[in-house]
Amino acid sequence: MRADSRFQSLEDTFGGRLGFTVPDSHSGYNALRHHLVPYFRKHGAMLYRESVGPLTTPRRVVAALLDGEVDVGPLDSYALDLMLRHDPLLGSRIRIVATTDLAPIPFLVAAAACLDEVVAKLQAALWTFATAPACASLRDRLCLDAFAAVELADYELTLRWDAEARAAGYAKPG
Repeated sequence: MRADSRFQSLEDTFGGRLGFTVPDSHSGYNALRHHLVPYFRKHGAMLYRESVGPLTTPRRVVAALLDGEVDVGPLDSYALDLMLRHDPLLGSRIRIVATTDLAPIPFLVAAAACLDEVVAKLQAALWTFATAPACASLRDRLCLDAFAAVELADYELTLRWDAEARAAGYAKPG
């Protein structure tokens, strides 16, 4: 939310305007719903008078907050880290009022038609990112330390959170 908002907590924003990125976003939609489901169950009704979206990107969520289009909206922590790294004044203009449960960052994928040797070369290059002196500046600009192998099982929570929200009758955050 905006740093100068009258709201002090997430619960204070109930009845206001909630922003979201796109329905197929985990951090900008699914994790948001997962976080709000217990409140939805407790209240037995929608939490916000208006659900504004799709705002498409985390940067657009920030713009909607700062422009007063929404009272609160989700920001992926990595996207926020990048925005704060490259726009340090942003931290004085927004305020974090809640944090969702941890979830894995999106992974990099190659097209099914991509040759195995190309994928292997790309993986090898990414493994050297953490220690390559030539990548030091890039690591700093991207707020990244290294790349890690993906465990597909870690991403099962995305589907589980979606199913839980739908089963609770909370298909769309609002």
